[in-house]
Amino acid sequence: MLRACMADSGLSAFILPSTDPHQSEYIAEHWQSRAYFSGFSGSAGTLVVTDSSAGLWTDSRYYLQAEQELEGSGIHLFRSQEAEVETTSQWLGRVLPKGSHVGIDGWLITQKEKSAKEKELEKQGLTLRLDVNPVEKAWTDRPALPKSPVVEHPLEFAGKARAIKLSEIRAKMHQMDAKHHLICALDDQAWVLNLRGSDVEFNPVFYAYLMVSHEGCTLFSDPEKFGPALRESLATDGVKIEPINKLLDHCRALDGNVWVDPAATSFAVHEALKDSGDVLHHPGVVGLAKALKNPVEVALLRKTMVKDGVALVKLFRWIEDNMAIGITENDVAEQIQVFRGQQAEYMGESFAAIAGFRGNGAIVHYRPGEDALMLEENGIFLLDCGGQYRDGTTDITRTVTFGMPTDEQKENFTLVLKGHIALATAKFPEGTGGYQLDVLARQPLWSRGLNYGHGTGHGVGFFLNVHEGPQSIRHGHNERSANPMVAGMVTSNEPGYYKTGQYGIRIENLMLCTIEDQTSYGTFLGFETLTLFPIDLELVSSELLTEAERSWLNSYHRKVLEALSPMLNAEEGKWLAYRCRPI
Repeated sequence: MLRACMADSGLSAFILPSTDPHQSEYIAEHWQSRAYFSGFSGSAGTLVVTDSSAGLWTDSRYYLQAEQELEGSGIHLFRSQEAEVETTSQWLGRVLPKGSHVGIDGWLITQKEKSAKEKELEKQGLTLRLDVNPVEKAWTDRPALPKSPVVEHPLEFAGKARAIKLSEIRAKMHQMDAKHHLICALDDQAWVLNLRGSDVEFNPVFYAYLMVSHEGCTLFSDPEKFGPALRESLATDGVKIEPINKLLDHCRALDGNVWVDPAATSFAVHEALKDSGDVLHHPGVVGLAKALKNPVEVALLRKTMVKDGVALVKLFRWIEDNMAIGITENDVAEQIQVFRGQQAEYMGESFAAIAGFRGNGAIVHYRPGEDALMLEENGIFLLDCGGQYRDGTTDITRTVTFGMPTDEQKENFTLVLKGHIALATAKFPEGTGGYQLDVLARQPLWSRGLNYGHGTGHGVGFFLNVHEGPQSIRHGHNERSANPMVAGMVTSNEPGYYKTGQYGIRIENLMLCTIEDQTSYGTFLGFETLTLFPIDLELVSSELLTEAERSWLNSYHRKVLEALSPMLNAEEGKWLAYRCRPI
């Protein structure tokens, strides 16, 4: 059907990215066209369809998953991080005749991406078109945009009133000589206005655009999602609500310079702004402000980590008690929601739990389904899960052994642990970027010729997106990994190792960036580990650890035991004490 609609529009190929008009990582079903037409459900990837062939490009996190989900589809998998792999434009240049037209939805690509793609295709003798969208006709049963209500995020959790946040944005606008500031990223808008929604699975955001001006601001969204009390509260702070379909007309009618974040603003919106005045391209002030957790958020998050740790104690005891009866990976993924649901202020998962036993643990973003494996007394189990609480977002990975691990498994686990500790204990000067810190987590694995294909750390929101910028700890220098770490950021620490078809290892805690020292060489930063749950000592080869590493592990386990024990009954406390024993 897509090919038929492409032909009707005069297109020889169509590109389907994995995003929405706000350039989000996680998106509502309405925007999941790439998943709908390909069957590949990973969060990152690009589908390209021609009249006779199709390809899907994704990164190393999803290679195994994509192989399985694309099998029999006729869609060729391109492993984008491997050497000599063609880009989408190069492939199109090879399979299409010169002069062919290639389409993409102008809402799903930024101005910068559009210009780059246009140049790439021109080199191949191809033309980019953004004026037609065959998906609209080909996807006949497309889900409607969400209608879930928007709610207030109370000041007792937010720690800063929206009036103050808006005032700080306007001060920055004045510095930049911007009369208007269009905020497109969904989590940025939610943070500024102290609002939360449920339009996107796992992320408490809602679809909207926020136009901030010096005189007031307009939120373009679905007015039906806002109740009378919330409308009145927003109006008190000068926020009015307009239907989202009025956005482009409003943009075209603006007078004066408009500041946009180029990474979050679609080509379609950018085109509508061109006649208003100068369009100022600069990263939004909100992204960094949101990443720097205020004292109220930090204090609440520490308490939330205790609740989350208690839920995990209950889960792993439940696993041990029920394994003989017979439980699957899927049962574990469901049961952690039950135990988290017993904790105050729990609102749901922060992402779909990754519960992988044996070879499934080597699939980085594995999600158990109907064919989930049974947990047995011989093998390694990896659980990566997180919760959304009104008082914080959590993300934790633990790898545990059922039965006796092999020497190889213990050695590789300990190498991952050494990297985790190296990052957790890092002390570094202000201005250090994530790519500079990444090497610390990988060095123990690199020393044995081993590695992992995903990033080492991502920012985490506060009752917002579990993946949050601007910081990123990953191998290679790019715009995200070059962002310096700043005191107040919450970032994951998650090195790993994966042996295809056999097992996966990952150890993940969340860390708060803190000021550690002031010297004649400037400010030095470090990390405070926030997550509270034991690391499986049965997988640790103590002789591979240095004295300092053993000291860190013992100190961390004392902290876990002290924090969680008052919230546990006697049997749970005994269970935890053994798993936090000193080595």
